[in-house]
Amino acid sequence: MAREAFHDHLTGLANRAQFLDALERAMGRRHRNGEPVAVLCLDLDNFKAVNDALGHPAGDELLIRVAGRLKSRLGDTWTVARLGGDEFAALFEGHVDALAAANSVLDALRTAIVIEGVQQLVRPSIGLTVAASKGDQTADDLLLNADLAMYAAKRDGGACVRSFVPDLPVPWELQQLTDPPAGQRDSAAASGGVAMDSRSSDGQDSGNEPSRGGARTPPAIWAGLGLLALGVAAFTLSTVVRDHAGRIVAFDGVLYSMLNISAAAFVFFRAFTVRADRLSCLLIGAGMASSAAGDVVYATRVPEGLMPSVADVLYLAFYPLVYAGMVLMMRERLKRVPPALRLDALICGLTLGALSAAIVTGPIDAALQGEPAAVYVGLAYPVGDLLLLALTAGMLPILALGHVQDWRSKGVRMTVAVNLSMVNLLDLDLVDTIDRLLTAHRVSPEQLILEITEGTFANDWSRSRKTVFALRRLGVRISLDDYGTGWSSLARLQDMSVDELKLDRVFVSRLAEDPRSIAIVRSTVALAHSLGADLVAEGVEDEATLQALRRYGCNLTQGYVHTPPLPADELLEWTNRCTPAASMSDLALHPDLR
Repeated sequence: MAREAFHDHLTGLANRAQFLDALERAMGRRHRNGEPVAVLCLDLDNFKAVNDALGHPAGDELLIRVAGRLKSRLGDTWTVARLGGDEFAALFEGHVDALAAANSVLDALRTAIVIEGVQQLVRPSIGLTVAASKGDQTADDLLLNADLAMYAAKRDGGACVRSFVPDLPVPWELQQLTDPPAGQRDSAAASGGVAMDSRSSDGQDSGNEPSRGGARTPPAIWAGLGLLALGVAAFTLSTVVRDHAGRIVAFDGVLYSMLNISAAAFVFFRAFTVRADRLSCLLIGAGMASSAAGDVVYATRVPEGLMPSVADVLYLAFYPLVYAGMVLMMRERLKRVPPALRLDALICGLTLGALSAAIVTGPIDAALQGEPAAVYVGLAYPVGDLLLLALTAGMLPILALGHVQDWRSKGVRMTVAVNLSMVNLLDLDLVDTIDRLLTAHRVSPEQLILEITEGTFANDWSRSRKTVFALRRLGVRISLDDYGTGWSSLARLQDMSVDELKLDRVFVSRLAEDPRSIAIVRSTVALAHSLGADLVAEGVEDEATLQALRRYGCNLTQGYVHTPPLPADELLEWTNRCTPAASMSDLALHPDLR
């Protein structure tokens, strides 16, 4: 009974009660004998996504494995505890190099943990504080200081260690603490903050999201304002990833600084390196002055070994979007307008290059070992995430979503679709991110369609299927893209429900001369209707093909037969010409970025 009262039943570590008791005793001995006390607080970033994607048993197994590594690396001289959820803490009495110990823990957790045959990369945020031999700090003060340092690590992108300093901002998660430590009272009062405790009565941490306030203005923001002062009105700075042949295969971190005539909407890029093998990017949207909704934080991660070179970052590109009509043939009206990404310019900028060299450093190894580059980081990964962020944050004007708000103000109802790559489906943060953003920004899940290709399941079908299932539980619609060209389509449909099938253009383009293509199209139409799903025929180029699809019962078509790709400023005029006024409210935006 005593062990159950003072130990965590899942990991076998000390629980919160035992840790707090040990901390109180240690602080009492410190006052008597002058021995310092060190405390580490560790939180697994976005751990909820593990439970969403793989289930709670897999999440429990991950916690057990993390606990084992903590205990193994710190040894018996530290008191290691699980405070609740995915939060751990460690306590040491006496003189110790606490920073070295924290970095040792970080190194131990950098090695992937295999759960259900899949490697899981753990991203711990670690906060560190030390109570010196003299001072009036209490146990509560010390634990709060470690928490503040941990949230500072989260603000810096996670997967790092931060030490407590007296002027750390108090994040909103901790702003109800009734008695903040002396070092924090003045700073909280000066900033107008109110201290609070976000933990529930059972000691569980109610959230682990990054702070949205209190941080100092990043240098990149001032650099961006300086560039705007030089007259740069619209540009994109991308870190470019190349394959082994030197071809550009992906743009990861994207810097947008756009001027909108009606309102100033700034989106800036800040990049930093963790060692030399990982690049994290934060996209911070200042938004419209009237929204005052706080900063929007966006992060992407590049797989190990795909760090771009400093020279690559010199590329400056501006991406306009062009749109093509998708027509609902049953009622002869425009249904969707899928945009395509077009590269209009690739220019080197000395000013931007100097900024890039200052923020991106380190040796580079971009070899992909002969594997298709798009499997690792395709354009659909960063651009898709950016579109999702733009949709839910309501920012102006970022790619296609800059036009959504304008069209919506004209009474046009939008459905937004985003391509997901294999990297997205294997991302443990995906479901949690979508759930949080849809809830926070009051976007109906039915407004979002996530497009997946059959090839994205090739790496890990079981895990991808769980992710898709969790997404559908949110109410998000799923579209199976390039149907018929991937990995055993019928087997996928047997195990996974989808809302839409997109028939690949290779079958559509041969309708006029290939009887087998006709048979495939007709059977696919019947299959989709039997499953209660929509069928979209891609690549419809001529009237004869359009009429054939009409006869076969295909209800959605997309291609040049309706319209060539149009810039956004011409699209609304085109819809007014081709769409009856009564149907304008049914127009939908369907991003289809490759």
